[in-house]
Amino acid sequence: MVEDVATSPRAVGLLYAGSSTSAIANPINQVLSFLGATMVGN
Repeated sequence: MVEDVATSPRAVGLLYAGSSTSAIANPINQVLSFLGATMVGN
């Protein structure tokens, strides 16, 4: 999931379930920490 910022959008979550009315995601910082990863450019 990406924060809706026109000038500098940023990832806020990893989407893992959803429908036409709802979405569920893990917070991106927890996902990156678990995977030992970083975002490109950070």
